[in-house]
Amino acid sequence: MDTKEQFKELIEQNEKKVNTILSRGNLAFLILCPVIILVTLSGVLVIPREQMVGVVTILALLAFVPAIVCSRVYHEATARVVVLTAMEVTVCILGLNPIFSVSMLYLLVPLVSLMYLKKDVFLAVARNCFFAMLITELLKFLDVIRNNEEVTLGSVYRHSYENLIPVVFGYVLVMLVMYFLYGWIYSLMLLVLNIEKEEQPVVRPVAEPEDKESENITYNVKGLFLSINQTVQGLIRGKDKTLAVNVDYNLPAALKGNPEQIKLAIVSILSDFLQFTKEGTVTLSVTYEKGIVPRKGQNITIICRILCSEDLTENVREGITMGLALAKNVIGKMGGVILDKSFGTTLTQTCYTVSFLQEVAEEETLGMLKQKNRDEQEALISISRKREQNLLQGREVKALIVDDSKENIRLVSAILKSFGVKSQGVTSGQEAIERLYSKGIDFVIIDHMMPGKSGIQTAKEIRQIDEPYFELLPLMVMSSNITDEFRQIFAEAGFAEIISKPIKEEELRLAISRIYLS
Repeated sequence: MDTKEQFKELIEQNEKKVNTILSRGNLAFLILCPVIILVTLSGVLVIPREQMVGVVTILALLAFVPAIVCSRVYHEATARVVVLTAMEVTVCILGLNPIFSVSMLYLLVPLVSLMYLKKDVFLAVARNCFFAMLITELLKFLDVIRNNEEVTLGSVYRHSYENLIPVVFGYVLVMLVMYFLYGWIYSLMLLVLNIEKEEQPVVRPVAEPEDKESENITYNVKGLFLSINQTVQGLIRGKDKTLAVNVDYNLPAALKGNPEQIKLAIVSILSDFLQFTKEGTVTLSVTYEKGIVPRKGQNITIICRILCSEDLTENVREGITMGLALAKNVIGKMGGVILDKSFGTTLTQTCYTVSFLQEVAEEETLGMLKQKNRDEQEALISISRKREQNLLQGREVKALIVDDSKENIRLVSAILKSFGVKSQGVTSGQEAIERLYSKGIDFVIIDHMMPGKSGIQTAKEIRQIDEPYFELLPLMVMSSNITDEFRQIFAEAGFAEIISKPIKEEELRLAISRIYLS
């Protein structure tokens, strides 16, 4: 990945974190409400009671609205605009107070906007605050004129020279300093990324032509749609939304194409549907155009049907959202098409189909692969039950198996039984955490890819519980992604051992040995 692309991705990830921090930080402005009430009741600030109630109400809304919007909006740019606008309006209200000058407070919002690491955001906020400051100062000056009967040209000039001009020049000067500060931070981060990139050995083919072959890679179909499901589940976590994914088991297990572009398009449409649905349920069904038997090297039409059982016409179909527009552009470049299949004058559902060609890499279907894995698991279970070897030499050890597949739980349980290890199984990360609170478990085996709460998230939540038992509890992860990158991710999540899938008895034995017999 190019350094600038890495930086762009880093900025996008940073934007979500900053939105969350600032939306919660805005709640700190609630302290202004009792302060305004006290200074008004004590007579320090002389304003009508109705005006005081209005100001306090507006400040309370400006404190709460960003937090509510950030918890319900999927597009981070919208959340950012709401958060920064709320801060700007709050500063303007404070600037109108007649007791003391808070002109330099207008520097707060541009300074905070630097956290987004986006030049256009900083410039827009600096411009808005500059004009807000001028308007506020003008309103305060007009108020002085209304209260002073003897107003001369000299007094107007003196007020401008002594009050307004120093503030304007001070503001512009500080904005220039902040602008150069942004450039310095940007250059520094690019330098750090370049250093990291140089430290990582990268092997590239010599004189590789830049053509579409780089986009035509073989990928695992089930893995792609599991990844899509995992990404969307992360977007809707904590919200009252549900995504159901159904994949046709007659699909080839491996295809050739551009899985990243497919994922981008499907996730964009799903995020739009889930943002505007009120019932909170969206279904993704994946199949292919039937009528032919898929053969290796042959092109087949993949059909992804996205369905919501309510009318989203006003939002999705009329093009208010950006996700659908992005998806149409991506699928169009792949030679595919997105069609609106919602029919009828009185719509009761919204349905879109995404169709595109992909090359068959392997003739083995998902159903055949599933049956093959099941046969291998049954064989391993049979062998494990016959061996009856007690690895732990009489020690009573209990394990917890966490996997959304009950077949995998049966397989791992049978292998552990042959080692003399008692085990229990749960099908979700949340169930695992609830079970661990009762203690009594000596180690946990967690599947990497699970719907809802993933294995990595489950492990992190276990480690975050502030008790020695959860900090020292051995965790193992079962995954088919055993790359150096994922090994580092697993280690950072708190896993002590990694077990490759499909599960092998000897590998599991060695993992347990390293924990208990080393």
